[in-house]
Amino acid sequence: MADNGDVFDTDSHTGSPKAIKKGHVIRLFSSAEEDSSLYFTYSGGQNKLEVNNLHYEVDTAAQIPWYEKLSEFKMPWEVQGSKQKAIQGLNLHVHSGQMLAVIGSSGILILDEPTSGLDSFTAHNLVITLSRLAQGNRLVLLSVHQPRSDIFQLFDLVVLLAAGSPVYCGPAQDMVSYFTSLGHPCPRLCNPSDYYVDLISIDRRSAEREAECLDQARVLAAQFVEKVRGTHDFVWKSQDSASPSPARRSPTRSSSGSAEQVITVSNNKDRLPGPLDQFTILFRRQVYNDYRDLVTLLVHGLESLLMSLLIGFLYYGAGPDKLNTQDTVALLYMIGALTPFAVVLDVIAKCHSERAMLYHELEDGMYSVTSYFFAKIVGELPEHCVFTLVYGVPIYWLAGMNEAVDRFFLNFLLVWLMVYCSRAMALFVAATFPTLQTSAFMGNAFFTVFYLTGGFVISLENLWLVASWLSHASFMRWGFDGMLQVQFEGLQLPVTIGNFTFNVDGIHVVEAMHMNQYPLYSCYLVLIGVCVGFMMLYYLALRYIKQKSSQDW
Repeated sequence: MADNGDVFDTDSHTGSPKAIKKGHVIRLFSSAEEDSSLYFTYSGGQNKLEVNNLHYEVDTAAQIPWYEKLSEFKMPWEVQGSKQKAIQGLNLHVHSGQMLAVIGSSGILILDEPTSGLDSFTAHNLVITLSRLAQGNRLVLLSVHQPRSDIFQLFDLVVLLAAGSPVYCGPAQDMVSYFTSLGHPCPRLCNPSDYYVDLISIDRRSAEREAECLDQARVLAAQFVEKVRGTHDFVWKSQDSASPSPARRSPTRSSSGSAEQVITVSNNKDRLPGPLDQFTILFRRQVYNDYRDLVTLLVHGLESLLMSLLIGFLYYGAGPDKLNTQDTVALLYMIGALTPFAVVLDVIAKCHSERAMLYHELEDGMYSVTSYFFAKIVGELPEHCVFTLVYGVPIYWLAGMNEAVDRFFLNFLLVWLMVYCSRAMALFVAATFPTLQTSAFMGNAFFTVFYLTGGFVISLENLWLVASWLSHASFMRWGFDGMLQVQFEGLQLPVTIGNFTFNVDGIHVVEAMHMNQYPLYSCYLVLIGVCVGFMMLYYLALRYIKQKSSQDW
């Protein structure tokens, strides 16, 4: 009855469709305003742009299971031969991300009173946008009650229903001439939509008036049936309507008079972009949101800087004398224990704030888990590098540690790997456990185990069997071991016995703590292995655990 490119308006009064047929209704969707599936730091336009970039398309069979059940229902809600007053147990909810994709890719849009609750200006601009969509190879069907005159002029086709029967279906520009031919001309300077809606409305204030209105509605419906008898599409057309409608002749114009761009839709089936394109879009979003939330970013930076300055100035107070062995060992362990713990809590909190968005988008099929995983990992690197620089550099020089440049870079790399291990562990914990409280508790538990088996609080030789096994997976132990070797290897330490003072190699300090069992390069390799291990666990958690914001366990 209508072609793609038409804005199809339905103004129904007590009218109802007789049946819902899956073969006739291509897509039927509803969306709730409180749905929070869109990215929380994005504007509406940015979310729409991202959905367009991902070429996202809704898979009705996989993502909207209730769609296949529509063919079973007939109004008034007859299911398998039994009449029901209402549909029960059928969730017709679609996420906002899906709605953006539907609007962006569907050829048919069915909208039920989209202007309800809007002021006249906003309603007018909304219909202008729908008109632009219609000119871009779409069919837009909407029901509107009493649209104002400038909105009415945007419609291509109009349907008027009275008591469930059509009294007019045809071009909007011909509606006045049609009713004029039936003896109902529209008064001058009167809105045609208001006048003819009043004409077909049923006045129920009295039985006499109701009967009179019903008779008039039946007469108008019978006249319309007679007018369209013999036509193939049941649409009334005037004899001089060969010219295109105003909406087709010229581009849609906004209230300011400027020409609006037509929103087109491709005739080709949309396909998801490749993994590289998905990664690029998600990486850009990750970095954008990190640096858009400047308050949180500055808080994390100041947190690490203050911790570094606090410890650095505490050891700086020792004066020109070098730190003794005990103080140096304690400082090295604190570097790898204090701030990485704060990183664990920050990363867990951030991941749980994104879980609702992540769950909806993965369920909607907007991108693959693999693309999100790599975008998340790489997107975290800029913040991690800045965080480690702010934390690791001041504390090293303020405390007067080994001044050799190569030792500084080796020490900084160890700190970088230790902090990144804690970040990777936090990502795994946040993706594995359902709530923020549970994830924070388990992250604290993991970190405490690695802290106690690091070789400083409890000597490695005094650990019992299971704890000794756990120490081999402790990034605290391998980072501490590596920093001890970097600081003390080749360093001559003065030792005084009685009246005699002689120098010994600092590596003996490391051996006394049973931390020199493996060469220095093995510490770096094990730390990299721990990072990769936690990353793999994080990937498996993303793939096999539903990332809902809350779950029943």
